[in-house]
Amino acid sequence: MDTVTTERTYSIGQVSELIGVSTHTLRFYDKEGLFLEPVRRDPANRRLFSEQEIGWLGVGIKLRSTGMPLPDIRRYAALVRAGADTVDERLRLLREHETRVRNQLADLQNVLATIEAKVASYAHRVEEGTADRTWIDGNSGNSQCTEDRDARATSVGFASRVTWPDTTRPDPTHPSPS
Repeated sequence: MDTVTTERTYSIGQVSELIGVSTHTLRFYDKEGLFLEPVRRDPANRRLFSEQEIGWLGVGIKLRSTGMPLPDIRRYAALVRAGADTVDERLRLLREHETRVRNQLADLQNVLATIEAKVASYAHRVEEGTADRTWIDGNSGNSQCTEDRDARATSVGFASRVTWPDTTRPDPTHPSPS
């Protein structure tokens, strides 16, 4: 007795629900040639996706969500389709993207440090009851502002690029409130 095994396929709506992207995105990826093989169609010309295609799509979505440009994803798919002779070029492409992602992570860590410092500053001022004056007229309303600002600027790499106004002396162009 012959047993026929059929590969499980999924509709575009099912794939959309499974991986959390819109059907529009799936159609776009198909039209842009981002799959390893052309997406199959049923007799009514509706797209059918295999589990392998869904797995590949997951990789493509992760690459895209980390900023890999669509031409690079398309190139990567083309290299995979081209076979084993392209392994070195695929590795180079992925290493370049890995470097970009690591740089993005470092930038985000710097941004997070700034946000954490700001949260700590506000929390401290809320406890003191001085939060209502925080960052009015460009300063925090206390002498710690300059040191806090300079420390934050240094931690995010702005110190060498920013000239801060001197808030310790009156600005002659703006009369002080009396």
